[in-house]
Amino acid sequence: MKKTMTLVAICAALVCMYMIPTLNASEAPADMVLAMPEGQTATKAPVDFSHAAHGDLDCVDCHHKWDGAAEVTKCSSEGCHTNYTAKKGADSFYAAFHTRSNEASCLGCHAALKTAGEATGPTGCADCHPAE
Repeated sequence: MKKTMTLVAICAALVCMYMIPTLNASEAPADMVLAMPEGQTATKAPVDFSHAAHGDLDCVDCHHKWDGAAEVTKCSSEGCHTNYTAKKGADSFYAAFHTRSNEASCLGCHAALKTAGEATGPTGCADCHPAE
């Protein structure tokens, strides 16, 4: 009886270890377009973004305020990057994508990979923002 209970406990632990993380996992869209929020004026073309191409990253690498349980929110969500005029600062929408010194930003991550001699994504304006 003791062996059976031990085996059941081990099986339950294994099930929990592999299943609980999938309960909290968010299903990211494969491809999307990153654009200024509605009502804001864009100075450049929207950016085509592929979550699939970034599949080896952990979600919190970019979604730095995500707790791993709640729904993942956009950068333009209240309390995050809602200053649409500033080019710098923690609340700057522009800086969320373009700060070279912050690896949580697109440009920062790509620049760090390029400096390390690794394969990287685009690092130039026109590479992300094609002419319309």
